[in-house]
Amino acid sequence: MIIFVDDLNMPKLDTYGAQPPIELLRQYQDMTICAACAPPGGGRNPVTPRFLRHFSMFSIPSSAETHSQAYIQGKSIVSGFLVDFPQDVRNCADAIVGASVEIYVRMSTDLLPTPAKSHYVLQPERFIQMHSRFITLLHPTPKGVLQADPGVIRDAGQIFRLFCHEAQRVFHDRLINKEDKRYFNTIMSEMAQKHFSQNIEATKFETTPILFGDFMKMGADPTDRIYEELADITKVKSLLTDYLDDYNMNSSKEMKLSILHGCNRTRLKNCSHGSFKTAWLTRCLLVRSEQEKQSLTR
Repeated sequence: MIIFVDDLNMPKLDTYGAQPPIELLRQYQDMTICAACAPPGGGRNPVTPRFLRHFSMFSIPSSAETHSQAYIQGKSIVSGFLVDFPQDVRNCADAIVGASVEIYVRMSTDLLPTPAKSHYVLQPERFIQMHSRFITLLHPTPKGVLQADPGVIRDAGQIFRLFCHEAQRVFHDRLINKEDKRYFNTIMSEMAQKHFSQNIEATKFETTPILFGDFMKMGADPTDRIYEELADITKVKSLLTDYLDDYNMNSSKEMKLSILHGCNRTRLKNCSHGSFKTAWLTRCLLVRSEQEKQSLTR
């Protein structure tokens, strides 16, 4: 039997410097253990040599070309799928990819995982997933589940707001406390000025959230839905109340939703890729309230 243990050095040291989970693993003598971990720091701890002496160790440093490769791939994806949009929108391809790379680098460097934040792990694939998701929303797909009509996204301001929404859903929704969220909003404010020439205070992302969704036409066929900005919050609340009342009338258990939670449910429901849907559900379950977790799993 082979057991794989990820984040081997995440267990917290007790009063005497021991790690009980590691000591338990040391007792397994009749099987092969394969493990992975990052260098100590950011919540990771040194592992006792009494355990490491049983392993053949390989150190794999981060590639210096990772970020440049991500930029090239992201630019290729974004530029290709914006070809049918107005010129003002197409001109934002560099800004979208450049801002995405910088957000990814700063989030993965400054907000490191700890035992209380073990899901604060950002892989390079997250950067590509963001652009894949972003493009899925912008460009009509064969399934036509999520699409933003080029007649809706017409200028740089609109594509910037869509970018903000996607960046918040990919990065901000992972965060579990106000300090980390405020730090992310500060990054977004800096990216807005640096890459999009938009002057937006960090606090505005809290007081006036940017939300997009495809559920504003109640009862519409999936192929007729348009992914658009939810600018009229009063109308959104009223529509979500109608959706919720309709669901509760046909369900034995009552469910309650917030606006942001309703948007996340829509994104989860419309994910066509199995692994992406699983990752998205896992992240939502980590940071949501107990009531919202129950409604997501339903």
